[in-house]
Amino acid sequence: MSDEKGAPTFPILLAGKEHALRFDLDAQIGVTTTLKILGLGMQNVNWWRFLDAPYDVGEIVVLLQHGINGAKRYNEEKKFLKTEDAKELYEKHLAHIYEQAFDIEDEEEAMQFVQDENKKLFDAIQDATRAGSGFRKSRTKKENPAKEPPSPPS
Repeated sequence: MSDEKGAPTFPILLAGKEHALRFDLDAQIGVTTTLKILGLGMQNVNWWRFLDAPYDVGEIVVLLQHGINGAKRYNEEKKFLKTEDAKELYEKHLAHIYEQAFDIEDEEEAMQFVQDENKKLFDAIQDATRAGSGFRKSRTKKENPAKEPPSPPS
């Protein structure tokens, strides 16, 4: 995460290449608008639902598109991703993961690798969406300090 003011920019690794995600207000509006236009079976699309993973495939594509475009906008780049570009990038990412998993001989280890890689993607997107809305990166469960652990039986 960088130190700029406003929505922070987060690195994300896609298909072995680093990209940046930034969910400024334009990116947040872009996510909800694009999903409404695409009509992915979502009736009441609102930004707040994207602050927590997991995400559906269509949601991932749109979140990548607008998050990457948010970082490009911040860096004053002029070439933005279209939905098809983001879909292609996500397909390359999945192919990259599956290619690596193919080299793992143990089937369970290969499946675990794919799950771990998907979790990394979800976590990176979640951290960026939450930070773009002014929340801390991820939710951590805190113990209630007023609540003492039960005493062992005597």
